[in-house]
Amino acid sequence: MEQFKAKTVPVKAGGMKINFGKGFTISGVTGIIHSGDREIVASVAGNTLSITGSGLNILRLDVESGEADIGGSLYSLKYTKGMSGASFFKRLLK
Repeated sequence: MEQFKAKTVPVKAGGMKINFGKGFTISGVTGIIHSGDREIVASVAGNTLSITGSGLNILRLDVESGEADIGGSLYSLKYTKGMSGASFFKRLLK
């Protein structure tokens, strides 16, 4: 009987670099849950990062390296431990 080994990809710790007037870079990104011009919700190292602002857009997303470059004006950040997708679905069903 043949045995298969699951490929594990290490999750890098999340971080953020803000270049005032030029946007910002997020590290540790494993995916984008929601993207709009006023809010972006990203999965970061198994947790959820909600970004609010105006004119937000994803300039570059590389899930292999875990980096995302985001442009626009940043108003607030909310970091939640664990995945919090329920709030997105509540907004969707309003």
